[in-house]
Amino acid sequence: MPAPSFTKTTLSYPLYAADFDPYGRGYLVVAGGGGEGRSGVGNKITLLDVSSRTEIKSAAEIELSRDEDSVTSLATLAAKDGLVVQAGINSSEKQLQAGKNEHFRSFLVSYPLKTKGSQGSEEKIQDGTIEFLGKTQLFASPPKSSKNETYQRVIRLSPAHLRTSGSKRIGGICTGLADKAEIVLFDATVSSPSSREVIQRLYPPEGEEAADLDIIETGQDEFAVAYCTDYSIHITRVQRKAGGKNAEARRVYETPYPDVFESKKRSKFRAVRFLSPDHLLLLSNLDKKTGAELSVLRLYPEGPCQITLRKRLGSHVKAAVGLDVCPLDPDSRTGVRQIAIAVAGQDISISVLTIDHYPSSSTVSKFKKYITLRDVHPLQMTRIVWSPFHRPITPSTSEIRRKPSPQYLRLASVSMGNTVVIDTFSLDPIDKNPDTRHTLSPNVSEHLHTAATVFVAAFVLLVCALLFQSYQDALALERGDTPSTRLNILPPSIRTALGGLKAPGERVLEARRADRVREALENAEHFVDVDVHAPPVAKVSHSLRDLVRHHMPHLHAHHKERREGTPQSDAKAVVLVPDEDPASEREVRPEVVDAEQAVKSGGARKWEELEKHEREVWRGRLVRAGEWVEGEMETVLKSIFFGEVGGAIGGVVGEMLGGG
Repeated sequence: MPAPSFTKTTLSYPLYAADFDPYGRGYLVVAGGGGEGRSGVGNKITLLDVSSRTEIKSAAEIELSRDEDSVTSLATLAAKDGLVVQAGINSSEKQLQAGKNEHFRSFLVSYPLKTKGSQGSEEKIQDGTIEFLGKTQLFASPPKSSKNETYQRVIRLSPAHLRTSGSKRIGGICTGLADKAEIVLFDATVSSPSSREVIQRLYPPEGEEAADLDIIETGQDEFAVAYCTDYSIHITRVQRKAGGKNAEARRVYETPYPDVFESKKRSKFRAVRFLSPDHLLLLSNLDKKTGAELSVLRLYPEGPCQITLRKRLGSHVKAAVGLDVCPLDPDSRTGVRQIAIAVAGQDISISVLTIDHYPSSSTVSKFKKYITLRDVHPLQMTRIVWSPFHRPITPSTSEIRRKPSPQYLRLASVSMGNTVVIDTFSLDPIDKNPDTRHTLSPNVSEHLHTAATVFVAAFVLLVCALLFQSYQDALALERGDTPSTRLNILPPSIRTALGGLKAPGERVLEARRADRVREALENAEHFVDVDVHAPPVAKVSHSLRDLVRHHMPHLHAHHKERREGTPQSDAKAVVLVPDEDPASEREVRPEVVDAEQAVKSGGARKWEELEKHEREVWRGRLVRAGEWVEGEMETVLKSIFFGEVGGAIGGVVGEMLGGG
């Protein structure tokens, strides 16, 4: 993602309001001032040329009366060669005391005339101008007994659309500091509306004021209007037809009260913006300036609405002071579009996020953090506004389809420190089609963060898998089995290296086992040699282990003989045969015979050569004889032979016991 570029200029007065040309013709209107009095700071409206991404030029300016209040809010309507600015400016204190406040003002802005120079650059041949059109009072007159501190806090117009039939817009204004709060909706196709153009009057609940207002077009001359108070959201639907009737908007959401053991304070709504006719974006500040939060309210035709998505802003944002959104061009087939979101923080930062809207399912995606701009202004921001974005004109089939020109999105912010900052963001088409939709360029830092997270997670899983594999191999070796569950996805050399890994504590266990084996071998040297022709000991318990331990060197030599092919005639073998003597209490009888004869006879078999059912029979015999315990390792059983008395091995045993 290329870093957004910015340009900055400083004017001679504090700024409180700003708005772009609704059709993106490269102009921004800002306004403010020192208010009524002798502060020495005038009240002004300034037209700025922001068509260049490298500089901001002043194109026109008008100085307003210092006997009246400064501009508190403004919005722009498109005219043929300029704009109509509708602004909120309170009348003088003297007129307010007389019960008259012509707060709604209109101005005509004419753009500078430009021509192409000899080298292709634009040259201005006539300066721009700003002219006063008229003023009126749309709010109801306050009672004479009141202080009459009412002012026009908010003015908001429905979005403009590029279409052949034109864009029929309506507007809304909200009171501030009024004894009885009021919202007036009016026909905005008239440059200087009067009471005849009032469509509807809304009155918030008693004791509450509208903090913000937004409008969206839902059909031909049909609009939805949303406003927020500190703790509730209200919706109404109107038509662009003057009526002047009083109405009551439907309350669709209210901030829930906290639990008994939590703080009694509730978060307050600061701003609202439509994402679609069915989704409303809410900006709220948490109690005691502990943070700010974005949430999406899903709207329904009837009944209460539901919060479906929340996003806590960064911890550096203790409170938010402004919000604006910019819907980008939709996909020509699916209608999917990205919406850019900007939030101004009290810490003079701007948080930029995006969200996607899916019309087919009437859903939105999760919030995606795009970038955070820090220290944008020297003093507190008062207004933040996106430039409108319209789909570039698609060339006709008869024209040569050249590479589309780069598209940009502008974000303007103004402050009490007299500064204007324009941040410019690059937009990318999602594919190479000429009529494709655009999105904010992918955030490289976000991708890097995601990649790093995936890498760390994969590395942790790999380490855990290797440790678990080593542990399983160690268990297999302890049981006397050969590890067979290697990581076969790796090359043989790596698998061999991984096979030698030890589980945590395995080296200590191996050392202890080696000590026990060494001690057993040392003790075996003190055993007295047993005559193979002597009858077995009367006590069956331990006889099998004693024989195996005593003849371990001979058995080892026997194994070595089989490996190296060097015969050793004195090798012995321990053979277990069933004891068929009716007078005997034993079920098995261990005997020591010549290993070579035991193998040649064919009647003795190793433990591995027995069938599964035969192993079960021998296990039962050994358990009942006290020679083996269930669950014990089978290592000792792999060192002996198993035979039947009636078979060939019986003859061998008989010959050896009989001395023949």
